[in-house]
Parts: sequence; structure tokens; C-alpha cells
Amino acid sequence: MQAIQTKYIAPTNRRGSRIKAWCVAGSKTISYPYGLNTELAHYDAAQQLLVQLGWTGVNYGTLEQGCLPNGDYCHVLVKRT
Repeated sequence: MQAIQTKYIAPTNRRGSRIKAWCVAGSKTISYPYGLNTELAHYDAAQQLLVQLGWTGVNYGTLEQGCLPNGDYCHVLVKRT
């Protein structure tokens, strides 16, 4: 099991705000989805990384998230038994 971490990346002169999702298996950076609140924006980035890695379906469980002390978010797949 790998945890997915997400963090906000501030805009620059050349790029808008983004959220980066990463784990040992890979990473994905998305444009900040302004239509969502902060928690849902980070959840969306983690969900997109799951799709990219092929970690979808009932066998993988439900994506749960929490906020770390530094402001990043942590996501894990939880199987209900």
C-alpha cells in the first residue's frame, strides 16, 4: 500500500495554480480546479493519479484523505470488510 500525498503549488509568471499528487509509483500535476473547495481539489488530484496508475475498481477500496501539519494532504485506499 502506498500513500498519495498532494500539495498546492502557487502560481508563477508563466503558470497558474496547480496541485501535485505523488507516491512512489508516480506523480501527476493538475491545474487548480477553482470550482471545488480545497479538500475536494486535493481529492480530485489524488483521484486522477489513481486513474493514471490504474488503481481503480472495487478491489482497491475507497479513497480517504487527511491533512498533514504542513498543509499537504495524504490519501490512502481503504478496504471495508
